Amino acid sequence: MSRYFCHDHPDVLTLETRVVDARPGAVVLASSPFHPGGGGQ
Repeated sequence: MSRYFCHDHPDVLTLETRVVDARPGAVVLASSPFHPGGGGQ
């Protein structure tokens, strides 16, 4: 089961990660500090 980084580390505001995929208008990161569907970030 995958885990959300934001659930394990809610206080982290920066993160070093890698780009998994990129195309016009979209970027997929290996890990993100943002809450999925949270909006407003």
